[in-house]
Amino acid sequence: MKLDDVVTKADTPPEFPGGMDNFRRQFAEKMDIIDVKSNSINTRVYFIVEKTGYVRSVAATGSDKKHSDAAEAAVRRLFVKWKPATVNGEPVRYLYTFPLTLKKN
Repeated sequence: MKLDDVVTKADTPPEFPGGMDNFRRQFAEKMDIIDVKSNSINTRVYFIVEKTGYVRSVAATGSDKKHSDAAEAAVRRLFVKWKPATVNGEPVRYLYTFPLTLKKN
């Protein structure tokens, strides 16, 4: 993942159309159901929201490779233009981190 000129703090963070609840809902709809052996899985999905609002460079890491791969694929399937983050009123490249926990009942 190329992190040139990427920020993790901005005056205004990037916004998914309809807000983060809508992002979570659409993400869940796009996420493949996988067979999980563990009682709990923690994954972090990283992606860059570009100055244009498009998502690039998606990567996921976590305690279960299949879950990480499925989470990464789900973000890639959400081809939606975000409102980009800004610093001093100018759009910036923003590294977004999306923590994800799956627990069995």
